[in-house]
Amino acid sequence: MKIGFLICEDAWYADLTQFYAQEGIHILLILNASPYEIEKFEKKLEFIPARSTDGQFFTAYVNLVGAQDSLVFDGRSFVVSPKGRILTIAKDFEEDLKIVPLDLSEVLRERLKEPRNKFLKEISKRYHQMPIKEVFLPLEENKIQRKISEVKEEEKIKEEKFSENYEVYRCKYLKRF
Repeated sequence: MKIGFLICEDAWYADLTQFYAQEGIHILLILNASPYEIEKFEKKLEFIPARSTDGQFFTAYVNLVGAQDSLVFDGRSFVVSPKGRILTIAKDFEEDLKIVPLDLSEVLRERLKEPRNKFLKEISKRYHQMPIKEVFLPLEENKIQRKISEVKEEEKIKEEKFSENYEVYRCKYLKRF
């Protein structure tokens, strides 16, 4: 399972969540100490689910609760599904613990629906009998091509070394007779 982290106002920038989406995270954890303001929570309930659906991952928005000096923190942490559905919201202005079971296969299912992930669909077809937890998540196609090239190059080097060693041993063997 891959987890991405954002702190406070990082969540307001879509490019950071897009970066994590490209890295194939399952859960985005946003740690926050956002002071209470009128209608601020409603704004969070609009844009955080949008980040979750754009990146196709679960998002846990965790906010501080209590007071420090002249600041009051309202808590109200919440969890969002890859579909943008609010799964739970913690209490406001008091400590609360929420345990939310997450079906990580939902992340994969949502990514398979997304046309931008056509490469993952091909992988899924080839490995359709594997349990979902064993199917690797989308990587950029060029990263996979580079990895394939590296493996082929390693195999080529091993084959060349084997051929060289074979010739050396063959010559040594023939000299004995």
